[in-house]
Parts: sequence; C-alpha cells; structure tokens
Amino acid sequence: MQQDIITVKEAAQRLGIGINQAYEACERGQVPCMRLGKRWLIPRVAFDAWLANCTPTQPSYQYGKGAEE
Repeated sequence: MQQDIITVKEAAQRLGIGINQAYEACERGQVPCMRLGKRWLIPRVAFDAWLANCTPTQPSYQYGKGAEE
C-alpha cells in the first residue's frame, strides 16, 4: 500500500536536491507541505500535482564569462 505522506528525504530525492535544501523549501512554502510539531508532512497527492504543474525556469544568474556584466 502506498503511503499518503512522503518524507522530506523522499521529496529531496525526487527533486534531485539535498535534504537541507528540501527542508529550506518547506520552510519557505515552496513545497506543498504542513508542519505537525517538529515534523514536516508532505501529502503525496499534493506533491505529485505540484511537481506535474511546475514549469522549468532559467536561472537568474550566469556562470562564467560575462557574469559580472
């Protein structure tokens, strides 16, 4: 049976980011989640829907040549 809630660690793995970044995203409200005591709860249905509706964006910064311009 599939869990209705995923962990921050599972969300981080699915997003391809570190666990600290995932916790920070939860704290900023960037990931659909809720806090219960000291635990972050991420509803699987909300996370999957959010992920499906995300659109790729270009970073607002540039690396390498011309980054200072």
